[in-house]
Amino acid sequence: MIFPNEVHRANVEKRLAHRLEAARAKGNQNLVKILEAERQLLE
Repeated sequence: MIFPNEVHRANVEKRLAHRLEAARAKGNQNLVKILEAERQLLE
């Protein structure tokens, strides 16, 4: 059974991965550092 919190977490992780990809593509290293720190908090 899939719980709502698991769906929410998956959506947050997917959105974060997309934001990281966009930040890297634009060369925004400051934002990349912030988003990587955010990803660490999710682990």
